Amino acid sequence: MAGHGGLLEDTWTQRWEASMEDALEPAVVAEGCATVGSTGGGGVESMGTVPDWTRCKFDIDYEKDISTIGTLEYHSRLMRQGYRAIIFSGDHDARVPFTGTHAWIRFLNLSIIDSWRPWYVDGQVAGFTSSYASNNLTFATVKGAGHTSPEYKPKECVEMFRRWISGSPL
Repeated sequence: MAGHGGLLEDTWTQRWEASMEDALEPAVVAEGCATVGSTGGGGVESMGTVPDWTRCKFDIDYEKDISTIGTLEYHSRLMRQGYRAIIFSGDHDARVPFTGTHAWIRFLNLSIIDSWRPWYVDGQVAGFTSSYASNNLTFATVKGAGHTSPEYKPKECVEMFRRWISGSPL
């Protein structure tokens, strides 16, 4: 279970770092975002899941709406069971602005453990963060990042994930 230390978290951290290193290789970047798996960046094809990855798919046929109340209860239940979560948004994301995500989190009606404050990487502000509900939920913005934050700010996102998965404050 996440948040309890040990081998599982070490393995996920290593996988995340390896996938970020692969994704930043010049050959992968030059290939573009259309076929990550064919270049070895992320291993999509080797896992047999998605043969042709695209960044954003706009022609998805949605068959039902997920109610806000249903998602609130779902996330609340997971947190009560001790599962940790991190939600992050680029502060330049025009598709899903962080203000909307922040408003949704407020609907969870959680106790604030760590108030809105900057978080840093290499002495520079990397974004802003708050922690909620006995530290089970962390919300963070990534300064200067758009909708796909790790694409815009890989160094900051790897550091954010490393701190979160180890249970350290951002």
